[in-house]
Amino acid sequence: MASAPDRSVFTVKVPLGVVVVPGPWNLPMAMALRKSRASLAAGCPMIVKPSPETPFTTLSLAYLAEKTGFGPGCFNVVTTDLENNTPSLCEAIYLEQAISRLMALKVRHAGQKFAETLAAATRKLELGHATAKNTTMRPVTIPQFLTKLQRHVDDCKQHGGKVLVGGQQVDIGKGKVYFFAPTILVDMDNDMLVIREETFGPICAPYKSETEEEVVKYANDSCVGLGKLLFTKSVGRTWRFLENLQEAMVPRQGQGILAEESNNQDMDKESGKDVAAARISGDQYWDIEYI
Repeated sequence: MASAPDRSVFTVKVPLGVVVVPGPWNLPMAMALRKSRASLAAGCPMIVKPSPETPFTTLSLAYLAEKTGFGPGCFNVVTTDLENNTPSLCEAIYLEQAISRLMALKVRHAGQKFAETLAAATRKLELGHATAKNTTMRPVTIPQFLTKLQRHVDDCKQHGGKVLVGGQQVDIGKGKVYFFAPTILVDMDNDMLVIREETFGPICAPYKSETEEEVVKYANDSCVGLGKLLFTKSVGRTWRFLENLQEAMVPRQGQGILAEESNNQDMDKESGKDVAAARISGDQYWDIEYI
């Protein structure tokens, strides 16, 4: 309401314009849909740049968009890779639950007691073809990843770390199949490549901290800020971590919240800015004007 009786004030949402979305290779369809639904609804045309490894998935989505009535220029495809490392913070007394969740969360795509228990679970993984009955670990998607994974393992050993399980490429069957053994690295420090870079492969590198302050310091020492996993049943400790971790998402006890409608996730650091899964996701594609 305006201050004068003969005036009116309106709030108008104006589309920002063209939205460019670089897409990852691991979830090309899901990520393109998550980003495009809100921006298109807000009136912003899309340019999706898929990973070189998965261009046809995104091209097929553009074809379907055209067939369903989207006009020319609404959904566009320009034919590299987003990657992920997720620190997981675990209290020793909840070891079995943490290991179970981590194996499910970190294997699906590709303290000393903690490391030993994690290693035992890792040794049970079966490498093989995706259609094989007993397969629990598939090959890496991109051959260049094999070189990167081996580089991270070698760098760890050169800087005093040890390989507890795996640590090398594995030949299974015939033809060009890109298997890397599920790997556990120990005696880590924050200067190693596996900590400093995005690995995106079957490597887990646990290292211990004595205090909450150390945990927060190590966990925040990263240029990305998409998500961290927290394993604790202490409500007080949960809130202290939530207040200090520089992250968009901190699922407790490994519970997935990525696609929840109520997830108002706003990524941090070099991960970018995004609330694609939330009810408020359309707001980021508008400028607010007062008339």
